[in-house]
Amino acid sequence: MQGVKYFARFPANIIVGFIAAALTPVLVVGLAVLVATRVTALPSDAAFRVGGVVVSKADLKHRLEVLKALYGIAPPQDPRQLDEFRRQSAQAVVLSMVLDRAARDEGVVVEDKDARDSLTQLIGQRFPDGLAGFAKLLGTVGASEQDVVDELKRQLATTRLFDKVAAGPAGQVTPAQARQFYQQNPAEFVAPESRHLRNIVVATQDDANQVAGQAKAGADFAALVKQFSLDQSTRDAGGDLGSVVRDQLEDAYAGPAFAAPVGGVFGPAKTEHGWNIGQVLEIRPAGTVPFDQISEQLRAGLTREKALAIWRALVGRRLADAHVEYAEEYRPANPDTVTPPLTPSPGVADPSTEPETPR
Repeated sequence: MQGVKYFARFPANIIVGFIAAALTPVLVVGLAVLVATRVTALPSDAAFRVGGVVVSKADLKHRLEVLKALYGIAPPQDPRQLDEFRRQSAQAVVLSMVLDRAARDEGVVVEDKDARDSLTQLIGQRFPDGLAGFAKLLGTVGASEQDVVDELKRQLATTRLFDKVAAGPAGQVTPAQARQFYQQNPAEFVAPESRHLRNIVVATQDDANQVAGQAKAGADFAALVKQFSLDQSTRDAGGDLGSVVRDQLEDAYAGPAFAAPVGGVFGPAKTEHGWNIGQVLEIRPAGTVPFDQISEQLRAGLTREKALAIWRALVGRRLADAHVEYAEEYRPANPDTVTPPLTPSPGVADPSTEPETPR
């Protein structure tokens, strides 16, 4: 339901993104197991200590080198950005170790077969040369296949930990609770005015004036689309853009589009896609979205929010119990928070599949 304020709070893949943030850069393949020693004082070559285990600067550097090999994620050149990158990287590894311990304490078990199945899938996705390319990378970064399998087991264990402690019964929201939230927060469920539009894109202002003149004189708009429009994504559909709200459009286009009556032709309007001539097919005024239309979506969103609250509380408790100590040059600005992921986020839509809506 476009335009409903509440749903902006639940972007796609929010749970995956939060877990990835808590694990990065551990949630990658090919990382050698950290060489760690237990000591009573933080040595000069240490990056940090977590739960009594010291991780050296060399260990952390190796993990980042593997990230670069796998994902092209390289430390920035700018000194200030490099400093922030180093601190966030250390924080992410700390969080991964904390969650690894939590998974063991909760009795989460991952079999080698599960990790090897994930490895087979990853090789197919990331290595055009298959197993040979993967083996070559292992030699480059100095890791073994078992290192990779162990790393994948930690990834799977953390995901299953989330499922057990946060996404289970404790994190569920009932239909009655969803309805109560809806009734107590009416302003969250107001959809703005939307308009169903169709559009023609041409290259020059002269072409736009010619097409606009024909459309405003009563020429068939769909026929004009097929004859003139340069937008291949909407041309075969008569220029149909679907229903849009004002905020989805560039200002130069939104103004006339939301001023025209039903059936009205507007433009020419210049946008980043070219010169546009549009027509309004339908107007849906602003109004409250009925609960029945969004009940399942709302319940799912509230459930995700509740699960994440449980997860954040678990991470916070575990961090406090781990008594983390950072070397000064690795200490993050907010050591008790989750760092943003360093690896690419999954589930990002391919922009080439989206219609060329004048935005």
